[in-house]
Amino acid sequence: MVKFKSILLCLFAIIAIMSQTIPASAQKDMRMKAAQELEKETFDIDDYYNSFGYIALMKLKKEMNKNPATSKYEKPLFKALVDALDEAFYDDETLNIIERARSEILYEEFNEKELKELLVFAKTPVGKKFMARQRDLVHKTENKMAPELNTIFSNKLNQKFNNKIELLIKTGTISENSAIKLE
Repeated sequence: MVKFKSILLCLFAIIAIMSQTIPASAQKDMRMKAAQELEKETFDIDDYYNSFGYIALMKLKKEMNKNPATSKYEKPLFKALVDALDEAFYDDETLNIIERARSEILYEEFNEKELKELLVFAKTPVGKKFMARQRDLVHKTENKMAPELNTIFSNKLNQKFNNKIELLIKTGTISENSAIKLE
């Protein structure tokens, strides 16, 4: 009888342990759900729209610079670009790709516990304020460091670029007449 009780207790212990163990696929699903929820809570679509818009604007300006005759059509070209950007960016397929990519990055960067902690923080008043202020904080940081960094960075960039140009002239890659200098 004692042997039977021992076997029964072992069997119950095994069942209890197995019921507490979550399969790896379920853990992965729970982690991805946490990543997706955090993505939805912290994602600012306008930041991405502005980035995409800036890239599109730079492409249009580059093309317009190739053909000076387009300058008289600047306004309708820019309007067409904004309309096309709105249609392409706010397309469900585009938004789904962005959402999936951000969720996958969060999944890769944080474990499930961290994702849940970040989500709890993001839902608090101070978390919401912090997330909403990210863009402003970046701009304020840029503005605060700009007076000092702009001069230092500009000087370093000019010096390094000019050194590279001199090397290109010395190696015969470009002629001295076609060289550009930054000042």
